Amino acid sequence: MPEARQPEPPTYTSFLVRFWYEPEEVRWYGEVEHIQSHTRIRVNDVHEVIHFLTAHSLATFDLLTQHPPPADDG
Repeated sequence: MPEARQPEPPTYTSFLVRFWYEPEEVRWYGEVEHIQSHTRIRVNDVHEVIHFLTAHSLATFDLLTQHPPPADDG
């Protein structure tokens, strides 16, 4: 029976960023979602977006440097 393979860590990270305007409140709102972890936050300014993107990108980078993908012998 073949041995089960462990899933490889992703070699990329993806985000979905949404902004919408609420005319009654005369303000913008936003939401950022990290696709791989399904983590989602509501944001009120661009600094929160940058912080979220940076934190999740660094976590992916740390994972890749600890467990690099196998070399392609092709």
